[in-house]
Amino acid sequence: EHGSLPPKGVKKGLFSSVFQNVKDQIEYQEKRRNAVADNLPRLAFVSCDIVIFISNESFASASYMKRVRKLVFDSTESVDSAYSPALILIHNKCSLDEEFDIENCTNDFFSNVENHEISQLYSDVKCVCIPHYDQMKKIRNSNFFQNNDNNNNFKNDTLIIDGEEIFHVQIRNLRNLICTM
Repeated sequence: EHGSLPPKGVKKGLFSSVFQNVKDQIEYQEKRRNAVADNLPRLAFVSCDIVIFISNESFASASYMKRVRKLVFDSTESVDSAYSPALILIHNKCSLDEEFDIENCTNDFFSNVENHEISQLYSDVKCVCIPHYDQMKKIRNSNFFQNNDNNNNFKNDTLIIDGEEIFHVQIRNLRNLICTM
């Protein structure tokens, strides 16, 4: 997102002659971070069909929304005549309490009036929640089963939700979404 990691060669010491001291490395990393932050959003907007923004923060988080709005507005700044790409916002490693239906998740996102301007700048906007695959959750609620099990096949009112299964379903849904945008 901000280009804050140094290039791989720096970590391996391949550019040690270029960076004589720590100060040079810090200056280089700061210049790189600023260049990425300034140019990458616009470059993605004008050269991609789909822009994907991935974060571990919830769509409801104020800091997340601040970063998304910065990306959206920075990407369209001084761009006059480019085809608008689609935007996919991904809440990565979310809890199993999140909404996993892409349409419902997107509708929830746009229920915040402040987010409506984002949809005017991109050709399409979708929100996707992808859980960490190593989660399990147990649900005990007889109303859940009465509403969601038409065949009444459950003998008790306990359901175990497996994050890995939902993870694979969401990845498949994301692939299908990308193919159809």
